Amino acid sequence: MKFNPLSKNGEYYTFMAFLIDATAAFFVYQTVALIAAYFFFMPFFPGFFTVWLLYYLGCFILKGTTLGLTFFDFCLEDKGKRQTYILRIILREGLTSFPAVVLWLFLGDSIVLLRIALVAIVCLALTIWRKRLFKLKVIRKEAVASNGSLLNSLRSTRWKISGIYGSVIVLGVACFCLNVWLTGDKVIMSEKPIAMRPRPSANSVGKYVDYINSDGKDINKYIKELFREYDHVVLCERWHPEGTQYDMIYDLVTTPYFADSIGHVFTEIGNVEKREDFRRLTATAFPNDSLREKAVASFIVDSQTVWLLWSNTNWFNFLKKMSEFNHDCEKPVDLLFTDILWKDYGKISERDSVMAYNVINTVRSDSIGKSLVIMNYRHAFMKAPNCAYYLQNAFPGKVANVVLNTFRPNVFQIPSAIRQGRWDVAAEYAGKDRFAVDFKDSPFGDDPFDLFQVVSLYSPKTVKYKDMFNGMIYYTLPAQQYAGNGFPYMFTPGNEAKLQAEKAVMPGDRLSNYYYMKHGSSVQKGGNYFENYVLNLAYLLIALLSIILLAGMSIAAFRQR
Repeated sequence: MKFNPLSKNGEYYTFMAFLIDATAAFFVYQTVALIAAYFFFMPFFPGFFTVWLLYYLGCFILKGTTLGLTFFDFCLEDKGKRQTYILRIILREGLTSFPAVVLWLFLGDSIVLLRIALVAIVCLALTIWRKRLFKLKVIRKEAVASNGSLLNSLRSTRWKISGIYGSVIVLGVACFCLNVWLTGDKVIMSEKPIAMRPRPSANSVGKYVDYINSDGKDINKYIKELFREYDHVVLCERWHPEGTQYDMIYDLVTTPYFADSIGHVFTEIGNVEKREDFRRLTATAFPNDSLREKAVASFIVDSQTVWLLWSNTNWFNFLKKMSEFNHDCEKPVDLLFTDILWKDYGKISERDSVMAYNVINTVRSDSIGKSLVIMNYRHAFMKAPNCAYYLQNAFPGKVANVVLNTFRPNVFQIPSAIRQGRWDVAAEYAGKDRFAVDFKDSPFGDDPFDLFQVVSLYSPKTVKYKDMFNGMIYYTLPAQQYAGNGFPYMFTPGNEAKLQAEKAVMPGDRLSNYYYMKHGSSVQKGGNYFENYVLNLAYLLIALLSIILLAGMSIAAFRQR
């Protein structure tokens, strides 16, 4: 009696075969990634799905079956012309297999909703009718034994398949570990080995290393060069709590050149109505450091915009140091806040245009010639509807923007390395962790833009970093960065009373969310620790699933024997 793979038992067996093949392809991918590592870095996407697709193509073209299908005595029955077999296999797997569909849907520099919808419909239709279209279907091998097909001679015992599958697992794990050892971050290795992951090799980032060594510039000199050509420079901040970036910003804006020739810093953080309050704080002579810290803490509580409390340690430290610098400086650097108190969250979509208006209005009304504008993330993009876009429209050809080396949020909103860590590895091998590069005519600028996932409805947008920024400031390696929350005197009785009163006009936030900082500041180390830990946890789960599958295959083989 013929075995129907679509029967109840057939669905179970084909699903188990799918898991065996998927996990086998996963460990084959680890092996291929190690082999390719010297020449180029193979990220999980699209690397794994590409290897998985090639695994299917290779198995079906060479053997007419896969490891998983062979274990359950399945194979492909060919009802078409033998001369077109390879072509039909390529079309069938390249258009209807799971890894191929994932690649078709999501491979690209942007997410185009219409394209995804059309591809999904086409792939679904092809999958439904693929038996008729490609003249290929999964059957039991015994079903074709009587017609003398060569497929019957390829039948393998379950012990042999189990042995091959186990060998693939062992080889894949060994290659992964070796790849981690050869390319992983040595700082992470010493501090938290469980967060070690493969990274691009030194040879694969050679072009970036060469460019850093030949064209890398001093940060302050690079900014000075930009101000020779542009009137306003927008600095794309890292994620808000990161601390070392404000060390760099403070060093930059307190240089004699900046204080004398530029003298104005617009910031996303801070209420535009509190500019004069900060000037008064700066002008005050405090008899000791504690009183100054209390005044700065009170000022931060008073100058809220989007959040009930801006608790980032770097902002407190920056304001404190700037108030000290300006108090003793003959020509102080003017800090100009740009945001407003958002009582109506329904209008938050207008925030970029509001901040841009406050910059533009101040520049024109106060006849400001040049300024540094500090904006976070997309607000610094010169694409609509972001703040830098409005600034460029107001001052055409007079606005430049630079990005700080940072992380990007991935699909799961987990901080992920830009360009899969290529730039960070290049900085390490160049032996430089503080430099600036221009994106024009550079390998950095020619890289696809991945800091923000481009989503469009109709047409794909291939965007490169040189299309989004003039250049990059690289300041400290990821492992040297940190995020700090909390500052002294945050919860004095007076400040807490103010926050309780402000809570009524800012319903989107809760004061209790900040109470954990009553016991002191919290510091979170930077680097790829969290992302790598999550990925390694997923890796261990896949390895555990593979071991369970191998154990089940061995038991089934033993019982059959």
